[in-house]
Amino acid sequence: MLFISPPWFGSCVAAVIFAVAAGPVFAQVGSAPGATPVAPIPEPAQSWGQLRAGMLTLTPRIGLAQVGVDTNVFTGTADVRADLTATIVPKVELFFGSPSFRVRTTVASPVVLYAKYRGQSGVNPLVKTEATQRLSSKTMLFAEHNFGLQFSRPNEEIEQRVRHRSFGVQGGVQWTPSHRLAVRLAGNYGTQTFGDSMYRGVNLNQTLDYSGLGGGVTLTYSLTPYTAFSGGGVVTTYRFPNAAERDGQMRIGYVGLSFAPRALVSGSARVGYNDYRARSPVTPDYHGVVADVDLALRLGDFGQLTGGTARELKFSYSQVAPYYVSTLHEASSTSRFLRHFDVVIGAQQWRLDYPSFIPGANSLDEEFRVYSASPGIHFKKVRVGVLWSRYDYLNRGSQRDVFLATVSTGRFFINNRGIFMGGVGQ
Repeated sequence: MLFISPPWFGSCVAAVIFAVAAGPVFAQVGSAPGATPVAPIPEPAQSWGQLRAGMLTLTPRIGLAQVGVDTNVFTGTADVRADLTATIVPKVELFFGSPSFRVRTTVASPVVLYAKYRGQSGVNPLVKTEATQRLSSKTMLFAEHNFGLQFSRPNEEIEQRVRHRSFGVQGGVQWTPSHRLAVRLAGNYGTQTFGDSMYRGVNLNQTLDYSGLGGGVTLTYSLTPYTAFSGGGVVTTYRFPNAAERDGQMRIGYVGLSFAPRALVSGSARVGYNDYRARSPVTPDYHGVVADVDLALRLGDFGQLTGGTARELKFSYSQVAPYYVSTLHEASSTSRFLRHFDVVIGAQQWRLDYPSFIPGANSLDEEFRVYSASPGIHFKKVRVGVLWSRYDYLNRGSQRDVFLATVSTGRFFINNRGIFMGGVGQ
C-alpha cells in the first residue's frame, strides 16, 4: 500500500481533541497474545505534511490499496458478475510522547468502491488507540483499544460481504527482571455484533453476536539476539446474548519460538492445546491442538521463501454446528531479477471441519484453495505490480478470479491469512 501525506492535509487541522482509551493487545478476543514483549510506542518517522506541536504529532495520509477487476463480485452465489473495483484509505495518526508515557491513536476509513454494483461499495471506519506507561526500568503498563464498522467478509466461512461491528479493550502489566526475560499479565474484553445482516437465510446476530471476557499470562525468554522462546496461556469466557446454548469457556496453553525480522529465518512458530468447555449440555465440548506457524527464509538479493500453517477453533454462523476447526497450509516464493523486477507466487489450502458428532454438521465441511501470482517493478521504495488470485472451492466445484493492480512500499508479499479480513478477498 502506498501512503501519501499531502502538505495541505496537515495545515487544515485547526485543533485536535486528544483522548486516551484502553484496549486489546490480542489479535482477537481469546486468541494467544503476541510472542514478543511489549515495547514503548516508537515516535512516528518524519513525513510530508506532518504537524508537530511539542510532544504532539499529527500525521495525515491517504493511500491507494488496490485497483482492478473483481470477476466474481457476488461471492458465494451462482450469479457471476465482474466489475471494476478500487480501495482508497484515508488515515490520520495522532501521537503523544513523553519519556515515560506514550499514546498513539490511528483513525482510518478504507473506502471500497465498485463502478457498476454500487451496493457492494462501503466505508469501513477503524479506530485504534495504544498506550504505554513505564513505571520503572523493569515495569511497564500497556493498554489498547480497537473499534471498527465493517462491510466485508468477517472470516473464511462467510463468503459474502456483511455489515458487522467489533469492539475490544485490553490492558496489562509487563515485568522485565532481566534483558532476556519478560513476564506479561493482561486482561481483555471484546464484542462482535452483526445487526440485521443475513447469510444463507441465517440472521447472523442470532448465531455470531457475542462478548468475550478473559485474561492471560505470557513468558518470553531471549535465547539469542535473534531467537526468543515464549509460553503461556489465556482463558476467555464467551457469552452469546441470542444463543445461550453457545456460551462457553476457552482455555489455550501454548509454547513457541520467534525469530527476528533480520535473521536468516524470520517469523514465529507456536503450537498449543485448546480446551473448550460449553456451558450448555446440548453443545459438545472441544479438545484439540491449535497452531500458528508463519516463517520466511531469506535468499539474499534473490528473494525469499515463506511457509506456514494455522489451526484454530472458530464460532460458526450455522444453526446446526456452533463451531468449526479452521486449518490453513500456505507457501509462497519471491524471485528478484534484473534489479528492478520481481515475481511473487503463492498457494494456500483451507479446510473447515465441523464436529462429526453433530447430526448434519458433516454436510457443512468445506475445502478450498487460493492461488496467487504477482509480477512487479520497483522504483526506489515503491513497487507497482499486477495481482491475480483464484479461489477454487473444491466441494462445490466453483471458482472465483480477482485481477488487481497493486501499489506498495517496501517488500511485497502474498499472505492470504488476512485476505478475508481486509485484503483482496473482501
